[in-house]
Amino acid sequence: MNDRIAELSERFNDDQDLQLICECATEGCTERLEVPLDEYARVRRCPDWFLITPGHIFSDAEHVIEHHDGYDIVKTWS
Repeated sequence: MNDRIAELSERFNDDQDLQLICECATEGCTERLEVPLDEYARVRRCPDWFLITPGHIFSDAEHVIEHHDGYDIVKTWS
């Protein structure tokens, strides 16, 4: 879903932050994240990186690699 949100934002030249859905491992999580489009694109270039709500980490499978205001970037364990 987040890919579609970003695609539509790019199509309409919307330079505002994206309103995304948390990509945590909790099934059914619908927490919202506000992320700049360029930041979302940077995260998407790494297939094992995800944007999550702070505190939604599943420490058995991932670790936080960056903290930001309102969201964290996690990397899955390789």
